[in-house]
Amino acid sequence: MAKSTALAEMMKAAEQGNAVAQNNLGVVYLTGKNVARDDAEAVKWFTKSAQQGNVSAQFNLGWMYHEGRGVAQNNTEAAHWYFEAAQQGNFNAQFNLGLMYRNGEGVVQDDGQAVLWFLKAAEQGNANAQFNLAEMYHDGQGVDQDDAEALKWYRKAADHGQAEAQAVLGMFYEEGKGVLQDDARAAKWYRKAAEQGHPEGQFKFGQMYQEGRSVPQSDVEAVHWYLQAAEQGHINAQFLLGWMYLEGEGVPQDFTNAVKWYREAAENGHIDAQIWLAGIYRDGIFVPQDNAEAAKWYRQAAEQGDAEAQNILGMMYIEGKGVPLDEAEAVKWYRMAARQGNADAQAVLEAICPEDEEILPEEAGTAVQELSPEAMPEPALQAEVTPVQETLSDVPPEDEAEAVNWYLQAADRGDANAQYVIGMMYKEGRGVPKDDVQAIHWLGMAAGQGQADAQYNLGIIYQEGEGIPKDDAEAAQWFYNAARQGIADAQFNLGVMYQEGLGVGQSDAEAVKWYLLAAEQGVVDAQTVLGLMYKEGRGVGQNDAEAVKWYLKAAEQNDANAQFEIGGMYISGLGVDQDYTEAARWYRKAAEQGNEHAQFNLGLMFQDGLGVEQNDAEALRWFLQAGERGQAGAQAILGMMYKEGLGVVQDYTEAVKWYLKAAEQGISNAQYNLGMMYHKGEGVPQDNAQALKWFYEAAGQEDAYAQFNLGWMYQTGEGVAQDNAEAVRWYLKAAGQGILQAQYTLGTMYRKGEGVPQDDAEAAKWLRTAADQEDANAQFDLGWMHQEGEGVSRSDEEAVQWYLKAADQGHTEAQFNLGLKYFYGEGVTQDATEAIKWYRKAADQGYAEAQNWLGDIYQDGIFVAQDDAEAAKWYLKAAQQGHEKALAKLEEIKNKKSGSSPQ
Repeated sequence: MAKSTALAEMMKAAEQGNAVAQNNLGVVYLTGKNVARDDAEAVKWFTKSAQQGNVSAQFNLGWMYHEGRGVAQNNTEAAHWYFEAAQQGNFNAQFNLGLMYRNGEGVVQDDGQAVLWFLKAAEQGNANAQFNLAEMYHDGQGVDQDDAEALKWYRKAADHGQAEAQAVLGMFYEEGKGVLQDDARAAKWYRKAAEQGHPEGQFKFGQMYQEGRSVPQSDVEAVHWYLQAAEQGHINAQFLLGWMYLEGEGVPQDFTNAVKWYREAAENGHIDAQIWLAGIYRDGIFVPQDNAEAAKWYRQAAEQGDAEAQNILGMMYIEGKGVPLDEAEAVKWYRMAARQGNADAQAVLEAICPEDEEILPEEAGTAVQELSPEAMPEPALQAEVTPVQETLSDVPPEDEAEAVNWYLQAADRGDANAQYVIGMMYKEGRGVPKDDVQAIHWLGMAAGQGQADAQYNLGIIYQEGEGIPKDDAEAAQWFYNAARQGIADAQFNLGVMYQEGLGVGQSDAEAVKWYLLAAEQGVVDAQTVLGLMYKEGRGVGQNDAEAVKWYLKAAEQNDANAQFEIGGMYISGLGVDQDYTEAARWYRKAAEQGNEHAQFNLGLMFQDGLGVEQNDAEALRWFLQAGERGQAGAQAILGMMYKEGLGVVQDYTEAVKWYLKAAEQGISNAQYNLGMMYHKGEGVPQDNAQALKWFYEAAGQEDAYAQFNLGWMYQTGEGVAQDNAEAVRWYLKAAGQGILQAQYTLGTMYRKGEGVPQDDAEAAKWLRTAADQEDANAQFDLGWMHQEGEGVSRSDEEAVQWYLKAADQGHTEAQFNLGLKYFYGEGVTQDATEAIKWYRKAADQGYAEAQNWLGDIYQDGIFVAQDDAEAAKWYLKAAQQGHEKALAKLEEIKNKKSGSSPQ
């Protein structure tokens, strides 16, 4: 049919009131296809169709009002028509309506309504709706904040190709946010986002190449991706690209390009780039020296709060370099820098403004002075300590018995120091028989006179219940008396008691106060705990930099726990610049002291090549040390390494040994893997009962694969009495966690009524869930159900869509059925070429029915030139697979040839 004739018929149908034709005519005018483009005419026909309830027209009309195409822009009208279409299930309208509620466009802003419409669109597979729904769960907008639900929708959007969701998933895996940290999966998602042109994905993927994380280290690849991101305005990519041109990494060294990209980043607000540009203009490096240009860039960095830029800008105003000489302006910038603790600015201010009464950070009181409890007076720190003239450690062992007499005489005279020493001699049995009662008596006498060491030791006695009933409240009181006199161990113990609520009301703030006092005196345990308190924001404002400070103090005193913690701070870049090499250094220090968690993490770093050269054997060495000390994660990985032969000769028996250790500590993936080894008889005799036991253990911890395996064992009756209902119960658990095979199997069980009442609608639901995850079998089954109207509306168009998805993945039956649809024109325009294409794809994969059909087509000359030889070729392929009709047809062709041959 000629185009002009088709258009004329469409116009005629539209004028007669056909809603579909009216909508199609609107599209024709909107796109200018075979007519002059006319937005107003498009609106006219969309309106006629929409008023008759045509869902596509309603959406189109909403869009025209939203964009102001052919009609005055009107968000209220747009929302009205989107609502009409959305109620009929149009997912594009549902998504747009969600956006309008979220932004308050044309409707009253309502996050709850936004979530409702995003959810409807998301459940129909709209990737943008899935992403927006994930954001709302992540931020707690319109729904309760739920990271797990957010992750679920981010993943669905990413699986549907939504680039921003792919970048977010990459970040989640890179940071271990809501998922196990996994650089390989992070790189996978960053790559997908990057290849779609997403600038953050390109930047992050470039970083992974630069750092060699889960991809081969390659500065060239890093530059490739940074360049793509930088050209889209990504400021961090611009900055790093400048640095790589400056250093000649991944590209030939090129100062002109370095300056160009630093300038791009600086103009977009990147502080480090602004300071770098300021520096090269001030010093005349790579560019002509220009103080005014330097001052311009320092000002931009200073206005963003950079203390060093503020300090230098103050200096430039003092010296009149690049700016007018202006002491008042200089003081303003120096003061800003000084408030942030910049020592140079503070020194200059003291020189030029000695009368300045502003309190700088180092002049303010410590946090300890703000944390005193109402029930106790402020500690006097070291001021009230009574110096001990002689302590127990001063008495040589051979003189202890003689010393007892002298100390007793002095103690009887009321000498507090002597009372303390004799009390300790009774406590430790030195020079006298050990006697807790006498120890408590003399220490109590000394403590009552204010002897600080006696007060501390009396606190220990009450805390431990040595010779006296355990009494935390009494212990806390004596620790307090000693702590206020500056006894560091007493300060630490008092901190512990406040933190744990032992003998005093629980108070993290009070604990921090006492830990600070002890830490400042060098008590390593106090420094480590203080690092933790700052890291977690317990009793003090969360402050990673302050946490690092205290961890470092303890780590430098060789405290293994602090060394482990500081390694973690460098890994995550909390309070310090992320530095895997530095992390590995600290982990090694802790590991060499026997810290099993550091040994485990060091093993991971050798395994992944983070901060150290990748080395499976070295990873194994550290995992072994950690595993032998009972570190469950290391034991689980050792099981995997022995099973896979990574860094060690493959040894299933050894793998089982380590999996068992980790499994007994409750590591679910070790329990699952142990179950698999019993199931397969690897390293142990095959034993389905043991397999079942460990799958149960893992499944009870929500291990999705273990849940699926339990379902399979109940379905097949392996190791347990066959029970489809129990199989369904476990498949449901696994399916709910996204296990595709469980979702598909549930669909088939509902379809057949195995373990559940037969229910095509429920079957379709689960098959749709699996199909949305690109499972070809589920897509094929869903296509068949739409074709037959089983559990879903009968629709050849829907059937074709699902067959096409499965066929594109190589599903032979789907390819054949798709061929049939094109052959008969069911759900698609009849197209012999497409039909034959899909028959051939199925036939080439050995599908006998498709081979037989191709034989029929060539034998009968349907849509192709009649060709017995080609027909015979396909009949033969099908016949060789036992296809009876093909065999008969092959005989028919042979007989035909025989009948026409010469006599």
